[in-house]
Amino acid sequence: MLFRRLGALLAAFTIGCIPLIADAADPATTTAPTPGMTGAVIDAQAQSDALRDIPANSWAYQAIQALVADGIIIGYPDGTFKGNRPLTRYEAAVLTERAVEFLTKKLANPQTAGDVSQADIDKLRALLDEFRGDIDALKLRVSDIDSRLKKVEATQSAMQAQDNRAKVGLVYFIRPGSFTEEVSAYKAATGCGSNFCGVALAPNTALTGGSLGSGDNVTANKYYSGSNGTGFGYQLLRLLLDGQLDSRASYHIRLENRYYWDTPDAQLSSSSTFGGTVTNTPNYLTSTTSTFDYPTNTSIRLNYAYMQYNDPSGVYVAGGRINEADGTLGMLYADQFNGASVGYSKGGIKIEGAYAYQWPVNNAGGQVCSTTTICNYATQQLLGQASFAPTKSTLLGVAFADDVNDRITSWNPTVCSVTGKAPVGGYCATSSAANAPIVAAGLAATGAYQAAVTNLTEGAAFGRYASSIDGVGVSLEAEATVREGHDPFTNLGWKSNAAYWIQGKLGAYSPTPFRSYLEGGWIAAGFNSIDPHTSIINGTSYDGEFQGDPNGYQIGYAGIHYWFSTYARVGLVYQYYDLLNGTTYPVASATCPGCFLTHDLGQAVFLQTWLQF
Repeated sequence: MLFRRLGALLAAFTIGCIPLIADAADPATTTAPTPGMTGAVIDAQAQSDALRDIPANSWAYQAIQALVADGIIIGYPDGTFKGNRPLTRYEAAVLTERAVEFLTKKLANPQTAGDVSQADIDKLRALLDEFRGDIDALKLRVSDIDSRLKKVEATQSAMQAQDNRAKVGLVYFIRPGSFTEEVSAYKAATGCGSNFCGVALAPNTALTGGSLGSGDNVTANKYYSGSNGTGFGYQLLRLLLDGQLDSRASYHIRLENRYYWDTPDAQLSSSSTFGGTVTNTPNYLTSTTSTFDYPTNTSIRLNYAYMQYNDPSGVYVAGGRINEADGTLGMLYADQFNGASVGYSKGGIKIEGAYAYQWPVNNAGGQVCSTTTICNYATQQLLGQASFAPTKSTLLGVAFADDVNDRITSWNPTVCSVTGKAPVGGYCATSSAANAPIVAAGLAATGAYQAAVTNLTEGAAFGRYASSIDGVGVSLEAEATVREGHDPFTNLGWKSNAAYWIQGKLGAYSPTPFRSYLEGGWIAAGFNSIDPHTSIINGTSYDGEFQGDPNGYQIGYAGIHYWFSTYARVGLVYQYYDLLNGTTYPVASATCPGCFLTHDLGQAVFLQTWLQF
């Protein structure tokens, strides 16, 4: 009895259009019909369906399906049988060897042994002897190829490890635009009994309250009453140096250059067009003449430089000038610190603590320390956060920040805004005439900005939802902070000490060439809320150009961004800000004692281009 599978095998050879004793082709240029020599495990129905180039009405269709079902024929990697292609001796040898293995297994099984005759086995073994040399040669060639492949993979792995030790990146950001501001202010007056009253300030009155609000922020908010306008530009260039020394140790360095350019603030005419009185010279320029020379802010600074160790257990340690942020918005802290951090991150859980130290400030030799000249202090920061991602789309967490011995500039309502005067009955009086309010010279109310060294302790809660709806990305982020402790001047709890930030994105906010996304957000910061390390001050692309301190303000922004490459995007952004509703903001200074803002409405439109690789 001739076994039916032998006939099917011979049919496959016939379709191959080559005698069984033909000369073997060079195995180096031959495409084998299988990725392995023996023991292939396949889904027979799926494989027979995959050999899509066999016509269903072919005389050999059933025979080939039978061979596929028995695992003797697998097909080519592209899912075809290639019946019109000449069959090489190596391919014939592989098929023969599989057939012998198939029949041998049949004989070993008592239930199927009767289907096979010894004559069938003998014929196949004779055929196998014909190809024995080819099979041995092919096995040697496969072994050699496998050895070469392992060497290539080892070389590539070593080269990749070398590349990982030193990677260079670049961030380039440029943002030109225009800015207008409407400022309403008044000067407190006497003669109102125990209540404050005041006189509206004339347009173009300079209001410089120093570093307004709480927080050691050296960038001052500067105002001119009335309508103001200016053109501006901001450019950022960062060089990133990162390396993976091994599977656990890495280093990270970032150098940065910030470059500002600006036209002088111009007092707008009644028709709200430019061309009015120039009210100041931008502090970015080195000259006060009409032909300004090169900007002064072109130096390179070190943002961060630190080493990090990541253990497979999820524990990590970092040290140096580290880059720290809480949550996804960084409203509590998103800054660089000199110190170290340790944490655990695995399975959606992150717990981290950090310590930072700032060298003593204002510690020049022979300096006289007083209530106005604070020196010989060193600030320390304690930072921490814990977050959990219950799903891939959500993140929830809490954080804290404690600045120990931080130098801040804050509003002290218990002193007089005029130097040398004493507060009496809500007004300023001379020390020699304590009961007589000063009427003629200042109409000045009490209160002034003063420096103090104190602890700033804040807590925060944050969350994020990010997913895709019908292929469109959706992201919603929120964070709320509150300042704890006491005002160092009144020894009472901080007033207006809470802040909120919510931001949403819709579209391809992850890099996707030729796709766009919308982005918008709203921020509300109490007068004594945001600390010096928030990203509202230090990093957001929507603020920092116009304000040095967001405390006491509400800020809104909206933009549309377009990816013209995986590494680059361009966006058009609108931003506005004003005082929080119902807030009166003190801006008292030597040039404007007893002055307060009632509105500070700023609006800006800018084009924002971002590149990174």
